[in-house]
Amino acid sequence: MHNMRLKIFILIVLFCAFTGIVSGCSSSEKKSKSSLSSKDIQEMEKDKIENGDVPEDMYGDMFVSVSGAHVDYCESYYDKSLGLYGFTVTNNGDMTLKTIILVIVYKDSSGNDVSEESVCVLDRFGDPLKPGHSFSIDSDKFIELSEPPPNAVIKSWRIDSIEVIYE
Repeated sequence: MHNMRLKIFILIVLFCAFTGIVSGCSSSEKKSKSSLSSKDIQEMEKDKIENGDVPEDMYGDMFVSVSGAHVDYCESYYDKSLGLYGFTVTNNGDMTLKTIILVIVYKDSSGNDVSEESVCVLDRFGDPLKPGHSFSIDSDKFIELSEPPPNAVIKSWRIDSIEVIYE
């Protein structure tokens, strides 16, 4: 699973060079949280203090926060497509980030995970996100998402993890 995520992560980073943010959007969904428990975060904080560093694969879940995110069908110049919009990403850590990828998980009507998608929200070709800084994608712009399987409930999603690449 980790190797598959790494391959997807690398493909998404490459794909980010060709993707962008398009205009127009509508309605809502609620903010999601990272998948790490507070115990995991405390252990990583301890490791950071002891080692003076945090591995890239844990930094995003520990120090990057996402608030106000929505997933819904949005109007683009060509048609309606599923989009992620209306969110703020904050770097609460001490590293400058050149790539941030959100791993979004959709659920079915029974609450089971049915689909996962990695979405690049900041790539190495844009401005890096410095420690203590934020950036926002307002509700009038969106990042296009892939269509989930038919059994996925669009309003039932969460951010499973936040992956980063340091500058």
